[in-house]
Amino acid sequence: MNIILADDEKLARHVLVSMLSEMDLPIQIKGEAKNGEELLKLIGQHQPDLVFVDIRMPKLNGIESIRIGKNLSPHTKWIIISGFNDFAYAREALLLGITDYLVKPVPYSELEQAVRQVLAERTEVMMRLNRQFEYDLLSVLHSTSELDHSNLRLPEQMKRYRYSITLLKASLNGSQEDASPQLAFNHHQIIKPLLSRSDTRCCLIKMPQGSTISFLAWDPQSEAIGGSPLAIYNRQLAFSFKDLRSDSFSIYALQAPICEEIGIIPETIAQLHLFTPLLSLLPTGQLHQCEDLKQLDNLEGHLKIGNWLARVTQLYLQKDYLNYAKALTSFEKDLKSIVPSKPADWTHAAAFLDRQLPCSLTGVRLQDWVPSLQACGINMLHVMSDANREQGDLIAKVIAYVDQHYMNDIGIAQIAEEVGMSPNYLSAIFHKKYGTTFTKYLIETRMLKAKELLLSQPNLQIQKIAEQVGYYSPRHFTKLFTQYFGSYPSEVREQFKS
Repeated sequence: MNIILADDEKLARHVLVSMLSEMDLPIQIKGEAKNGEELLKLIGQHQPDLVFVDIRMPKLNGIESIRIGKNLSPHTKWIIISGFNDFAYAREALLLGITDYLVKPVPYSELEQAVRQVLAERTEVMMRLNRQFEYDLLSVLHSTSELDHSNLRLPEQMKRYRYSITLLKASLNGSQEDASPQLAFNHHQIIKPLLSRSDTRCCLIKMPQGSTISFLAWDPQSEAIGGSPLAIYNRQLAFSFKDLRSDSFSIYALQAPICEEIGIIPETIAQLHLFTPLLSLLPTGQLHQCEDLKQLDNLEGHLKIGNWLARVTQLYLQKDYLNYAKALTSFEKDLKSIVPSKPADWTHAAAFLDRQLPCSLTGVRLQDWVPSLQACGINMLHVMSDANREQGDLIAKVIAYVDQHYMNDIGIAQIAEEVGMSPNYLSAIFHKKYGTTFTKYLIETRMLKAKELLLSQPNLQIQKIAEQVGYYSPRHFTKLFTQYFGSYPSEVREQFKS
């Protein structure tokens, strides 16, 4: 948050600067003024977020400076710091909509509280504006009117904004787990320095294609005041790459050329998606420019390899051995027509596969990878076989438990706790392996046990039989029995006698 100070006393300005510098807050002092005229000049130059102003100053006093300054910079917040606790001044200042009125000497705690309040208000306002920006962008992306966006509810100044679009791709290495939550959190950290700027909008949108796009928009007329928002964004992005560098998380970024108007955004996104397969051939944790990728020799061949890398890793993570093997065969056929070129060579492609598959690829030729990738396929079969065997053992435990405890009030949650597994996962495995749900299996077991009791103990009452197989409502038991066998319990018993 940018701040300007105005006070005709040099010592007062020095004390205020010292106190503000001690605060662990994202603030920057952009200038000091000793009179009202200097203050207005600084406001025109810097468009500050917050101004501290004394009331009694030469040339223009604080009240007059606020009245004129509000026209120069409408979004600026104002805090008066005065040695005079004058009700008339305070009343006039409040009518002008100032944020606070502090009396000298200002305690540090009061000053910090006032600054934090302005920061919180600005952040909330910017978050709301960014949500509206996201809504407007979605209107653009879902428009069916041949890129004619003149009717959008964009603020007038946003129609002259510049737009930067960055495709972000993140994955948890060797896992199908969604990395989007971590990516979203990371993006919020990236844009934090931009959230207090009234000339900038930013948001993150998950696209139908599965990609994540970061949008940044700014007023080009304000670049000279607060620096280039795109430069700040890219610098923050580079910092985030360092923080996220790990063996378990990979992140790529591909940035399109700046859009001079909002109408070409859909076309720009389509171009980014066209080049997305090339990311797996490039180093992770770096920002890549779309324009650089256009210069690659044999671009078509590199795109083919990039698409293949994405497909083969997806098939492996899905444990789809048949299509994985087919993809390898197709890969071998295409090798002869693909020649590597700088800057995208196969070193980074090998690193991409190493992160996603249990392999350690060596050699600079793609042909050298085939044996290792085939071995990964065999490993997949072993893993699947082990998983099937483990699941088979697990289902056997479930069946044994039901056979032993069917007469009790049992359910899948109770059994899942016994075997140390989540109920949903155990239920899904049971249905997949046994071909029916756990509930239906339990009912089937109880019905068969009930029929056994009916026929082996002809004098045992129906109510007692119901209780012995886990039902304390004879009516409910009879209903289930009839649904399962197509006859009432008494009819089954009579049929056996005859």
